[in-house]
Amino acid sequence: MEWPSPIPPIDERIEPAIPSTRTPPGPGETDLVVTPLPTPDDWHRFELALRRVRGVGQLKTEYYRHSVLKVRVSFSGADRLAHLLRAGLPGYRVRVIGEDRKTLQILVASESDERRPG
Repeated sequence: MEWPSPIPPIDERIEPAIPSTRTPPGPGETDLVVTPLPTPDDWHRFELALRRVRGVGQLKTEYYRHSVLKVRVSFSGADRLAHLLRAGLPGYRVRVIGEDRKTLQILVASESDERRPG
């Protein structure tokens, strides 16, 4: 007597791909991945500071999870966005940890964090 296999044939196991609503950045846009921003208040303060950077236009939040913010930034300027963020993001020290044509990854530390004891 032959027992039926508990594993269905390969054709029956394949499921269709889940469609993604994410699209790549368009012309003049950059995905900015920022960490650590431990609370939603930190996230909000960072976005307000980012809006003050020259050349930054519209911001579109892609996600915020586990202290990581991903935001799509419309940017127009002669310098690279990474250079401008390092030079002058009000209230933050910025360290670039990764960069390619359409994505910028940064570590941030707020100036108020440096003043906290402990």
